[in-house]
Amino acid sequence: MTRRRASRARWEQGQVALDPPAHYTLSTLSTLRDVDEALALAKTLPLTPIQPHVIDYDGTVAQTLPGDPEHPEHVLVLRGQTRYVLRGAHWRPEPEPLA
Repeated sequence: MTRRRASRARWEQGQVALDPPAHYTLSTLSTLRDVDEALALAKTLPLTPIQPHVIDYDGTVAQTLPGDPEHPEHVLVLRGQTRYVLRGAHWRPEPEPLA
């Protein structure tokens, strides 16, 4: 198992906490086979930092990423999950609610 997949597995088991941008990045990297794929992907992504926006959500708080309907930046610049909800002591990815 690669180090990035092992780190993600530890997160899934609740052994390590990751903030949403770190989880998003680790999740993206865990799908790639090697450094060449990571470099190729990097050439297609914007260089702007991922800036979460905090909202009240479902009796707790959530961090939304660009592209989420409740994030100030409505344009999807990232592929994948855009909403992370604080459940217990961990941020967990959840789909945004249907309109």
